[in-house]
Amino acid sequence: MLKWISKIFHLSSTSVKEENNIVQSIAKAKALHRVLISKAHPDKNPSKEELAKVLTEEINNNRYNYRELLKLKQRIETEL
Repeated sequence: MLKWISKIFHLSSTSVKEENNIVQSIAKAKALHRVLISKAHPDKNPSKEELAKVLTEEINNNRYNYRELLKLKQRIETEL
């Protein structure tokens, strides 16, 4: 199917690969977002509720940014 799309839109093989990477990154980000939201939710961290609210907001703001979600994952593991 990718060959078909690349022929229709005259895409080079590198742009198809970049497109695949973007799609894979978004898929990974979606899964990681769910995990992080469940870990950082303020209801699960009543002793650090303010920090949990800030982290939850940052997670939601970076919902599709896999690289930032990985940074937030480390922050959650160290601070919560």
